[in-house]
Amino acid sequence: MTFKTIFVEEVAENQVCVKVMSSIKDQSLTGFKWSAIGEVSTHGISFVLGLVIARLLMPEDFGVIGMLAIFMAISEQFVNCGFGNALIRKIDRTEEKQRLVE
Repeated sequence: MTFKTIFVEEVAENQVCVKVMSSIKDQSLTGFKWSAIGEVSTHGISFVLGLVIARLLMPEDFGVIGMLAIFMAISEQFVNCGFGNALIRKIDRTEEKQRLVE
């Protein structure tokens, strides 16, 4: 048996907005499903594009693309290594610092 919480809020004078919130378990499963779909589709599209590029390029050129992809993946790990979290904890953050992290 699932319990659903209904929130009713008045949007305008004669309009009422009803929101139905499902349980945490349902929300978690829905979030997991969408995350899984996103990851599978991203990797699937990357795989298909890799096959297309492999067919169009010479083997030497495809090897260069592979080396660049490895370099970009490693560089991305350094960029995303926690600058956002550090900015959240920083007390005197500015718009300029926030733009640098994004």
